[in-house]
Amino acid sequence: MDTKALKDKILQLAIQGKLVPQEENDEPASVLLERIKKEKDELINKKIIKKEKSFPDITDDEKLFELPNGWEWCRLGKIFNIVRGSSPRPKGHPMYFTENKTDYKWVTIKDITQFSKNNLLYKTNEYLTYEGSLKSRFIKKGEIIIAVSGSIGKTAIMDIDGYIYDGLAGLKNIIESETLVKYIYYILTTWKENLNNISEGTSIQNINTDKLNNLLIALPPLEEQKRIVAKVDSLFKLIDELDSNKQDLLQNISDTRNKVLQLAIEGKLVTQDENDEPASALLERIKNEKEQLIKNKVIKKEKLLPEITNEEKLFEVPNGWGWCRLGEISFKITDGSHNPPKGEENYTEYIMLSSQNINNNGLVNLEKSRFLSKHNYEIENKRTNVNKGDILLTIVGTIGRSCIYTNELKITLQRSVGVIDT
Repeated sequence: MDTKALKDKILQLAIQGKLVPQEENDEPASVLLERIKKEKDELINKKIIKKEKSFPDITDDEKLFELPNGWEWCRLGKIFNIVRGSSPRPKGHPMYFTENKTDYKWVTIKDITQFSKNNLLYKTNEYLTYEGSLKSRFIKKGEIIIAVSGSIGKTAIMDIDGYIYDGLAGLKNIIESETLVKYIYYILTTWKENLNNISEGTSIQNINTDKLNNLLIALPPLEEQKRIVAKVDSLFKLIDELDSNKQDLLQNISDTRNKVLQLAIEGKLVTQDENDEPASALLERIKNEKEQLIKNKVIKKEKLLPEITNEEKLFEVPNGWGWCRLGEISFKITDGSHNPPKGEENYTEYIMLSSQNINNNGLVNLEKSRFLSKHNYEIENKRTNVNKGDILLTIVGTIGRSCIYTNELKITLQRSVGVIDT
């Protein structure tokens, strides 16, 4: 199970208004935006925050999908006061940095990686002195931090007060709303690829706060945000539980599959019908056809197969069934080349498979195959001559993986793979 892809799909549904139902009585997002604007203007008037540059108008080309009623498109910078982190220089100077734990926690990208749990950053590796804190940027508990250099887009919600270095930006709250913060956090995790696309730099990628301010956000009503966050939290929790128990789950699936197959081959999965033609008639028909193919020199006559002893019979078969050798019902059983030719340096249409390419569901990792010239393929293909409908079976290394060949590629085999034509 690809849990990341599943989570990404859930978030995509969420930010398009398709995860939870809309409620016509919800206060529209436009009212929330107006409340944030008034609060922001007040903070600017009091000179608590700086006035940002004017935001560009939102064009129709930027709108990636149609919003539900009550939603609004807006710039991220209209919801938060976005600030870039700051690092005391020189790094490690004892005037600014200390090995002792202080109230001035120094937050870097490594801390997001090491000390985030359930989206929350709860600890840091390093600490600043009081003088160091004056040269950094304070972000309080409950505010979002996001990497804007290096690992762009890595995001966390602060569960502590701290000071962020210059590779991070902080989304400082204009209004206090845990729901709004959590919703925007989820949006930013879906925007990681887009953030990388708008980054600048060569050896080290980065984005400036102007571009972060201008990110376009689909904003639902606050009450719907609550429903979205609750639904995402519950679904993510379920996915994480499934993922943590994945090995047990996979083992249970494997055991169940094996049990079903065991019942099937013992004749206990479905009821027998006394009107069915017995297997002995099928075996006789196959025998006659093989003899004709041998006579026509289409296939070679195989060695005489040994009689089946009672000791070999693992269980009692139902009426109409019969024990037989695999060779009795196969027209060809062979392995691949014991002395395979050297592969070509570049890709060709002539593929030589090994056991690594055989999965129980089909062929895999074909890009890692050995590619042959047409001449070498024609030589090797005389031995295996794999056709659509043949069974491929690993017989060296991890023995027993098998699949029915359903492709129409030009393939031949190495020794680690056998082919059965029934």
